[in-house]
Amino acid sequence: MINVALIGIGNNASALVQGVEYYKNCNKIEDAPLLKYSKKLISEVSIKVGIDIDSRKVNTDLSKAIFSKPNCSKVLFIPPELNVPVYPGKILDGVNEKTEKYIDLVNDQGIETSKILKKEKIDVVVIMIPSGAQKAAAYYAREAISAGCCIVNGIATNIAKNVTLVDKIKKCQLTVIGDDIKSQVGATIIHKKLLELITEQGGKIESTYQLDWGGGMDFANLVNNRYDLGKRQSKTNALLPCFDDPNNALIKVTAADYIPFLNATKEALIKIKGSIFGRQIVDISLSLKVQDNFNAAGILLESIIITYLANKKGIYGSFNEGCAVLMKSPPVDISETEARKIIDNILD
Repeated sequence: MINVALIGIGNNASALVQGVEYYKNCNKIEDAPLLKYSKKLISEVSIKVGIDIDSRKVNTDLSKAIFSKPNCSKVLFIPPELNVPVYPGKILDGVNEKTEKYIDLVNDQGIETSKILKKEKIDVVVIMIPSGAQKAAAYYAREAISAGCCIVNGIATNIAKNVTLVDKIKKCQLTVIGDDIKSQVGATIIHKKLLELITEQGGKIESTYQLDWGGGMDFANLVNNRYDLGKRQSKTNALLPCFDDPNNALIKVTAADYIPFLNATKEALIKIKGSIFGRQIVDISLSLKVQDNFNAAGILLESIIITYLANKKGIYGSFNEGCAVLMKSPPVDISETEARKIIDNILD
């Protein structure tokens, strides 16, 4: 079994737990829209620990915590009692002035995370706390290392790119994949594929921008200065390799607003202006609407499994190829096609 701890029981955790339990129970994995390694090993994934800072989730079973406010996920599957406790976490910088009014903060100082991780024999720790919570992300990464756990960092805070942390991870013979989880079919990946298509066809990209908005807590967290604490740069970094001169690229990616009544739905607008043969303009406008948390959960599942398998194959430190395929802001810029080939050569 692949024993997993979830740090942050928000909408993404809800979609992940629902999806894992749904596919285990429906026995239709062969027809499921899952990525390669998830389809092979989803039945081996066992979520053993949850950690959160909202009192409505803490000290409840994970099966109930994933549906507790302020979560607003669509319901795919209501799991039976999982006998998985949600423990109080360290608050640190996990809330800000925009989100604190939606969170019923726990009163205690949080558990000593490494002890719980050791007790439950956790293989992979998944960090899915609010973007911009840099102190909290670093704390949980250090606790995971201390407990001998591999790490999937799903937020736009440098863990896989933090040289000091990665050195410790490597010395402890652990593996990390990060930073900032991609979506299965999300705005950034579609945006990047369109830009790549233009250049592959001999066109030139003149300018581009992307506006995102939604109703989950992620957007409540981001529509302030926190967007500049990693998220904007992470999304921008994913697109910059498509430009001939990244240093002078006309590009803007931003979170437009938090719209509560959209719940976990995310909407995005992508605009691309380019030129083709004869210096003629091509102008692309594309809109996207998707359940943001389920879009992330499929990649989170694949990240958990690949991190575990890579570690068993002796890949320690940052698994750069896994980062390139699964994350928006990987530590090394590798083409996804080449990275997938390397992953398959290592893991198959």
